[in-house]
Amino acid sequence: MTLEAKYEEKHLPDDVCEQHDSRNITILREKRDGGFERGIVLRGAHKCSIPRSDGRNHGVGSVRMTFLLIGPSGAVQWMIDTGWYTRSTSPLPSGLGIAPPGAWDLGYHSLTPGYEGQSTMGPCDWLGGKPCFYDGSGLRAMVPMPDFLTHPDTIWSVLEAEYTALFDKKEATP
Repeated sequence: MTLEAKYEEKHLPDDVCEQHDSRNITILREKRDGGFERGIVLRGAHKCSIPRSDGRNHGVGSVRMTFLLIGPSGAVQWMIDTGWYTRSTSPLPSGLGIAPPGAWDLGYHSLTPGYEGQSTMGPCDWLGGKPCFYDGSGLRAMVPMPDFLTHPDTIWSVLEAEYTALFDKKEATP
């Protein structure tokens, strides 16, 4: 196993403010046996009133984390909002900078469609730039949270089970 911390630059649209740029992204990757890789993506807190092209602004966001299990057939992810803010980004009246954590998504990035009519999302960072078929569930995302809060390592077994359920089934289907 190898653990590597990596700083990654991304080209973002012109209407993204400096607080949303790649300087707020940290990616940790761990290579595993069997062609698998674990990844953790950390995105910094932000507060932005710069208008987007649709007239809205980017708003306020806490530190976000994405846990990924990447394998030969695709990747599964779990995305959470930590509830951690800096004093300058906190939307809370107290300005304390802490809110309850929440989960946003338990999803997958696949090299092949997961269902009839599924459209590609275009090139995928987690699939080596290959076209990605993505889907996920915000409702299922909260299921791992209680165990994660007391035993964070349990997320890897959740993602392994999700990967097996999604991709082993597809590989067995002719």
